[in-house]
Amino acid sequence: MSAEDKEELAQLILVRNSSRGTGAVKACAAGKKCARCAKEIDGLAVFAEQVPDKAWHPACFNCQQCDQFLMDLAYFSHERHLFCGRHFAELSKPRCSGCDEIILSGSFTKAQGKNWHPNHFCCIRCDKSVAVDSDKEEYANHDGQVVCMACYNSTIAKRCHGCEQLIDAGEKMLEHEGSTFHYKCFNCSQCKESLNPENFLVDEGKLTCAKCFNQSHSEECAACAKPVEAGQQVFAVSDKKWHGSCFVCVTCSTTLAGVPFFQHSSGLLCNTCYQGSHAQKCHTCKKPLGAAGGLNYDGNSYHSECFVCKSCQAEISTGKFVKREDGLYCENCFMSGGMVPKCQRCSKAITTDEGGSTCTSHEGKSWHDACFSCEVCSKSLVKQGFLFRSGQLTCMACVRNA
Repeated sequence: MSAEDKEELAQLILVRNSSRGTGAVKACAAGKKCARCAKEIDGLAVFAEQVPDKAWHPACFNCQQCDQFLMDLAYFSHERHLFCGRHFAELSKPRCSGCDEIILSGSFTKAQGKNWHPNHFCCIRCDKSVAVDSDKEEYANHDGQVVCMACYNSTIAKRCHGCEQLIDAGEKMLEHEGSTFHYKCFNCSQCKESLNPENFLVDEGKLTCAKCFNQSHSEECAACAKPVEAGQQVFAVSDKKWHGSCFVCVTCSTTLAGVPFFQHSSGLLCNTCYQGSHAQKCHTCKKPLGAAGGLNYDGNSYHSECFVCKSCQAEISTGKFVKREDGLYCENCFMSGGMVPKCQRCSKAITTDEGGSTCTSHEGKSWHDACFSCEVCSKSLVKQGFLFRSGQLTCMACVRNA
């Protein structure tokens, strides 16, 4: 200990001794209030000779600074307040945060809101003393601990993903998906303009501003052919896109958002315009079929209620029917109306299933398809060449061999 420190210590001891005292427990006069909690004392109280006009509950006889109980009722007074020995000493001298001892004399370091002996202000990692001058701090504050710049740069400092340089202690930085950037390096990878940390895009792993992203990826609106940009209201149908303002009927310009519409070679059409101009029409009533589409038979489309028997007008969309040259007939009308042909081979009536004929006709005569065969070799003649002579069917091969 230096001579100066010894002198300072002696002076501190004199001050401590003159301020030291021991509390005395005595009966308290009625109505006396505790100097600590301001509540009335009922019974015994602690009195301090250094502050004779005050009294304390025994449980309130605590240090003014740390609120800890003053052991053995030993106290140190300062400006009519009581302190423990530790905090009384700190009223006149700083305490080193490194060694926890009072700094008696000489220069000391004040950093991070604490006081230090110069040789105790050290790096938490390598224990090297860290010098602090008025121009530059040669240390970093990492999680409240002192780290010299050498240790900080080698073990703690992060490297900027943009410029690949170390980010200095205390320098502002940004993090995105595990990568760290200087604020000045958080730029668009294409135009190099500074990015707003709250509004940017990532294109194939690279930071991109909205303007550059739109220039690279924008699609054309199917109506106006202008770019469809990020952030705009967009409607997509199949592999095409429309601006919200362009998503309208090409005939009446009514918006199609949230309503039924149809795609046509001329563009998008609302239901009204489509039904009026382009909808498929019923072969019977010539009116539009509507969104349901109706039913198809023999290349024509019909409303189900228009697909009826020519004779009785009953719907035949779900039952058996027969097509004749003059129209369609339900099975009942066909069978009961004298329209049923008889097979020239087996003489039985030729009936039909739903959807088409099961017979072959020639020169006003009809045959079941199964009966329409060569009467010599029994080969089927359906859709084959044949000779009909004297009421007999003969295939061409048998004609040649005759």
